[in-house]
Amino acid sequence: MRKAFTLAIFLFFCFLTSLFSVQVVFIIPGIMGSTMADSLSVIPRLPKPPVSPAQCPPIDTLKVHDPYGTVGWTWLVERLSEDPNKQIYEIPYDWRQTLDTIWRQYIKPEIDRRKLLDDERKVDIIAHSMGGLAVRAYIQSEAYEEDIRRLIMIGTPNEGYPGIYLMLEKGELRENKKIPKIFEVKNLISAMLDHIQLKESIVFEQILKGWAFLSPEADLLASGTVITKTETGYRFQHGENHLFLRDEDIAREIKRIFPSLFSLLPIYPFLKSTIGYTDYVGQQPNELLDLNGQAGMKLWASRAGFKPHQIHVTLFLSDNGQNRTLRAISPADSEREYGSGDGTVLDTFYGASHFIEAFSESVTIIRGQYGDHMGLPGNEAIQQKIIALLSTP
Repeated sequence: MRKAFTLAIFLFFCFLTSLFSVQVVFIIPGIMGSTMADSLSVIPRLPKPPVSPAQCPPIDTLKVHDPYGTVGWTWLVERLSEDPNKQIYEIPYDWRQTLDTIWRQYIKPEIDRRKLLDDERKVDIIAHSMGGLAVRAYIQSEAYEEDIRRLIMIGTPNEGYPGIYLMLEKGELRENKKIPKIFEVKNLISAMLDHIQLKESIVFEQILKGWAFLSPEADLLASGTVITKTETGYRFQHGENHLFLRDEDIAREIKRIFPSLFSLLPIYPFLKSTIGYTDYVGQQPNELLDLNGQAGMKLWASRAGFKPHQIHVTLFLSDNGQNRTLRAISPADSEREYGSGDGTVLDTFYGASHFIEAFSESVTIIRGQYGDHMGLPGNEAIQQKIIALLSTP
């Protein structure tokens, strides 16, 4: 009788706890997924690049960038907020910085602050693209404090993205993506953003401000700047001002302004030649090499997995059905090789066996035809699965 009474009290206590407990959920965007809080531009905007990490823009001056809901964070947050037991917070950040700087300056401080305010020991995180790598960098660091319960990665390039090589080494910004016919367009806003070369506009705006060709407050699209691609570079005209930058000038400026890109370089052999595929060896450190190395994956496997005390990790990978996701590059003749994926991230791993084995044994990988990379957080099927995952003990 006493045991039955004790069990009843325990169950009643668990019931009360479930009524009043709060589930803290963070939304972390990918590269180019944060913008100044007062900006209304469809192009994400950040202030002048800081000289040191300590000068990064404060988080309260930034917001998650989701123009017209094209990425989908707006709709996901609305759906998650329907649960009164969930507290949803966004973590925008300076995506020009390294993974180490991002988690130290933005992710970890916000986790600590919300844990204190909401009296929670562990949080859940939904991260898109590079945001997932920044969270991984925290999890695999010496500073990790076992304060993440679940991590959901959406289209995260855990092995890097070959297109970054073209930006850093060739100054090439255009994706050479298949242009959809009008009857293939499902999202008019997304199609318009693709047409204006979103990535190109973001990079050029930062570079032109650095060269004082545009004022710090200027919006590249609204400025009326005419951009012409030549065989050797880009020509810019703004009123009476003219500027020509060679491709190597563009590449040098990208390296200077966007150190984050070095941590998105592929860590699998992707440079194609007559003798096969080789690795890229660069002068700048690639944080992915450490995260995916044997020591890094051993640490990851001890913290992420399917045991009760480990972080439960899910990765969504998409195949958009176009078979136009960059897989390999031939530097000599600029030949491209493509595979299946979301247009940015491949849906198959090509790296070292120790990474693939450790990752597959510690992460639930969900593959499906969820569309293109940019809009994955807004995919209906992914959102339904996320809601179900966050409701799982």
